Amino acid sequence: MYSGTKYLCGHNDIIAGFLVVREADSEYARKLELCIKSERPNLSPMDSWLMLRSIKTLGLRVECQAARALEIARWLQAQQAVEEVYYVGLPEHPGYALHQSQASGSGSGIAVSANCRAYDYLYVSQQNVQSGRAAGFQYFYPKQQPAPPVLSERSASGYSQPNTLGLFATEAAYKEGAGWLSALLGYLEENIRRTREFLERELPEVRLIEPEGTYLLWLDCSAAGLTAEQLDRAIVKKGNLWLDSGRIFGHAGEGFQRINIACPWSVLENGLEHLKLALRAR
Repeated sequence: MYSGTKYLCGHNDIIAGFLVVREADSEYARKLELCIKSERPNLSPMDSWLMLRSIKTLGLRVECQAARALEIARWLQAQQAVEEVYYVGLPEHPGYALHQSQASGSGSGIAVSANCRAYDYLYVSQQNVQSGRAAGFQYFYPKQQPAPPVLSERSASGYSQPNTLGLFATEAAYKEGAGWLSALLGYLEENIRRTREFLERELPEVRLIEPEGTYLLWLDCSAAGLTAEQLDRAIVKKGNLWLDSGRIFGHAGEGFQRINIACPWSVLENGLEHLKLALRAR
């Protein structure tokens, strides 16, 4: 399991995480694939592009982070307010020899025990951590004193997690988004009604599964007289349309297609026309 938000990305402009399995055909991998395809905890195209952009500089960033971490660890050792520095790149660390035998670098995680009589607490900004100028830690403070208020506020607000644009967008949505949300829900309901009428009029063999929520509609195409594989091929090759095949959710989904209606009706209607073309062109 890897954090894509921090090390892999490094720019604090997406929120992501990665699970890596050794064998793609293992039982765990199949369960994971089903979860991803059904629950959709995957990255958007934009976030995927941002992650690929960041991977190009990952090696350089990790090397710089490790080098900066060693410099910071040695600087901390010389500070009167610091009692002990725990960094595996320091020869006096109990795990130093073992780590050196297993890795070519020491990473950028630093732990500090401090008795800051001269300071209330020392703060290292998250921006520095993410850019690689500092590495691995964000705050340390006297162990004789309670945590600084900024830490509890940061934890309660979740400020350390989303990016800056996400914070403002979320605030704007809660403060000013009620009218937009109301209009959106009405538009989605109208799209559902129009889709239902289109299917009844143009594709009576396709049954709409009435939704209980969300903007993703299930279409039961089992009466079209096609196997699941033939249905998928016809939609892509003859209809020039890309829907979510029910097959990706398991055997129970064969014969079903999922369509996204959160778009202008003109786009949705065009997609339905292409679906009609695919089923009529057999």
